[in-house]
Amino acid sequence: MAASDTHSETAGPPIRDAATLVIVDRQGGEPRILLGRRRPDQVFLPNVFVFPGGRADDDDKVAPSADELAEAETALLQIPADPGTEAHSPAHARGLALAAVRETYEETGLLAGVQSLPVPSREDLSPAWAAFAKHGVLPQLSRLQYFLRAITPRARPRRYDTRFFMVDASAIAAKVAPADDELSEVGWFSLAETEGLEVPRMTKAAIRELGAIFNVGLNPPNIRRVPFYFEQQGAMQRAELSLGDHRS
Repeated sequence: MAASDTHSETAGPPIRDAATLVIVDRQGGEPRILLGRRRPDQVFLPNVFVFPGGRADDDDKVAPSADELAEAETALLQIPADPGTEAHSPAHARGLALAAVRETYEETGLLAGVQSLPVPSREDLSPAWAAFAKHGVLPQLSRLQYFLRAITPRARPRRYDTRFFMVDASAIAAKVAPADDELSEVGWFSLAETEGLEVPRMTKAAIRELGAIFNVGLNPPNIRRVPFYFEQQGAMQRAELSLGDHRS
């Protein structure tokens, strides 16, 4: 199934790129995922539990990292939302992955990567990435797996084209104080425990997709079909994105 008329919609706020990181702790047998509650005074999705994440910045594309995304993961991230439109660049794909790492650090204090002391000095780093680098950690992009994409419905006050990444909790190299107070009540929850939390519709959909992944595993990127949620004619649709459907 191909998605259509997504970015071409003119109604509603502009769509901005965003990224989310789902951290999975498997040490206790039953997988647990990290969620936090958004502040009640926030305009977008107030007072609900979500995965850490947020808007991607141009600076994310050039931030330092210990390694890079797997080639096929990059190719999956390059697939456009609308058939027939130009594919995203590899730099765009890299920036989305790094945005997920940066936003997770800012909101939870968890740094996904590897210890690297000292981190090479870079005068061109944004304040956010300079703060990340001070903790002696470099993001390790090779451990991130892209598993979901979703575009916020038009009725929301803000709209995002969000890519969801998954990483094992063993990829967390350090924990520091969060850089902001966007999330509270940050904690680990089994999928069953999330049923008692107030979560937005898209987070619920992501949790369902995670349930399937936990049961059967995540396919390699060359044969993976990435679920893609978007609004069409007032209803939420689910399509799938895959390399085979988008190669000429």
